[in-house]
Amino acid sequence: MSSTESDTVLRTGLALTAVLATTLLTAGCGSQSDSASSASASASASSGSSAPTDAKTSDFCSALTSTTVKNGKDVAKVAAAMEKTGTPSDISAKQRLGFEAYLSVLESIDESTTKKQLNAMTDLGLSTKQEKQVRAFLVYASSACS
Repeated sequence: MSSTESDTVLRTGLALTAVLATTLLTAGCGSQSDSASSASASASASSGSSAPTDAKTSDFCSALTSTTVKNGKDVAKVAAAMEKTGTPSDISAKQRLGFEAYLSVLESIDESTTKKQLNAMTDLGLSTKQEKQVRAFLVYASSACS
């Protein structure tokens, strides 16, 4: 992967994960019931668990960064790409569970959600254990795609 591709992966991936990561860091600080400010994400067994486990790292990184996220429709595109591609085989079990929880969050975001609403999300509905798994996944993705 070239330096430019790596920079794009990190920039786009970080843009998408910024909403989730920021929310994860502030989780437990209260939530709003407004649908624009919350996303329900009970990482069910069906979300992401059927995604492949033998993706090429380059395909995995492309799936994470295939779309510049501006709104809920873009989030849906990224989620679909991630589900189709799956994860590389070297991902740990904890990181894979984080991938599944992360994908569940993405899939729970309504396509009509605006960028402003994405940025205002405060409650992703993740347990503390799921938050740790998602953090582990994000660390893996950052490392694999850099």
